[in-house]
Amino acid sequence: MEDLEDKALKVYEAMFKEKETVDIDGETYYFDRTPQLGLKLLTIGEHKFLEQNPEKDSTWGEKAREGHKILWVLKDGDYIAQVYDGDFRNWG
Repeated sequence: MEDLEDKALKVYEAMFKEKETVDIDGETYYFDRTPQLGLKLLTIGEHKFLEQNPEKDSTWGEKAREGHKILWVLKDGDYIAQVYDGDFRNWG
């Protein structure tokens, strides 16, 4: 079973290479889009993987507008990790 870092990096890679699916632990998961903003989103069990909204008025939104690739990992509505330009950062 893959750990959170492995999952997040695989999701990040697929998300920013415009793939429609990603394979984790032998299962294929399809990317969704958030209803209002159309951001890429993937749910695996209790974790949600969400791309940074480049329109957000925040430091992270500004970084996304500058071309940085940012993926957030959420659990129970809390941000617990991030992949920033390919580097995993665990905040949990």
